[in-house]
Amino acid sequence: MDLDTSKLHWGHQEYNLGEFAEKFKDSFPKIINVTVGFLGQQELDSISSSTHIMVHSLLCQQRAVFESKHGKVLSLPVTISTVGFYIIRNDRREGPPISLQAILESNPLPVIIQPITPLVLPWLSESHRLDTLTITRTYEEQLLIGFPFSSKGILSRHTPLVLPMYMKEVRIALAEGLEGLDQDQFEDACATLGGQIDELGLRNLFIFQAEVPSNLRDLSVAQVCSCLRLLNLDQYCQAFEREQIDGDLLYTVDPSMMRETLGMESLHVGKLLRFREGWRPLLGSSGAEQVG
Repeated sequence: MDLDTSKLHWGHQEYNLGEFAEKFKDSFPKIINVTVGFLGQQELDSISSSTHIMVHSLLCQQRAVFESKHGKVLSLPVTISTVGFYIIRNDRREGPPISLQAILESNPLPVIIQPITPLVLPWLSESHRLDTLTITRTYEEQLLIGFPFSSKGILSRHTPLVLPMYMKEVRIALAEGLEGLDQDQFEDACATLGGQIDELGLRNLFIFQAEVPSNLRDLSVAQVCSCLRLLNLDQYCQAFEREQIDGDLLYTVDPSMMRETLGMESLHVGKLLRFREGWRPLLGSSGAEQVG
C-alpha cells in the first residue's frame, strides 16, 4: 500500500509526547510527523524535525541511573538480561556475577558494580569504557517505540527509534488520512506498515546518556528539571515547571523563595545552592572523578 508522505493529511493540532501517549496509548500504530525536534547527548536520544515515524507502542520501563568513574551519567533498564554484574565492596568483587535486577532487589543504594566485560558504547571513546559504575537511584520512564520511514513509506532502519517523555521540547502532528483512501483503507495501510515492525529482543537495549553541565545559565526549564532528577530532587520538578525556572532564572532564586514558593526542604535548598555554585556529587569510589 502506497504511503507517500506528500499525500498524507495531517491534523492541525500538535502534541507533546506526553499528550500524544496519553490520548493514543490504546490505538497504536499511528503515523506522526515531528514538527519540533530534540538534540540530546547522543544519537539515540535525539530526533530531527520533519521525521516521519510509525509509532508502534508505548513502553513503561523501570530504569536504573549509573555514574561512571569518568563522570558520565547513564540509565539502563532494570530488566536488562544481556549483561551480568559483579558487586564491588572495598575495591574487591563480591560473589559471582548476577543480574542488575537481582542487585537492586538485595542491596541498598548507592552500590558499586562492574559488568563482566566493560561496556563499550557507540558515543564513548575507548578510554571511557565502562568498567566500574555506581548505581545511584531507579526511576520509571515511559517510552514511545517507533520506526522512521521514508517519503515512500519504506522503513528506513530496522532498530527502534525511542522517544522518552523527557524530550519535553518535541512536538508532533498526527496523520489523519491519505489522499485517495477512505478511513478504513487508511487504517489498513497503517496496519500493513506496522506489521513490518519486529522489535522482539530490542526493548531492553536502550541506554541513555546525560551529562550534568558546568554552565547552567543557558539551560531550558526542561533541562533544569533534568538536573534536578540527576540530583534526586525530582519531587520539585513540577514546581520548577510551574514557575518556569530556566537556567538564568535559577541564579536569581534565593533560599527563602526555594523554601516558600518551591516547597523545598532545607537540606535540598543547600544542595541546590551548592550545585548552582559548581559542586557536583562524588558518588564513586575514592578514585572516582566528579560529575561535570
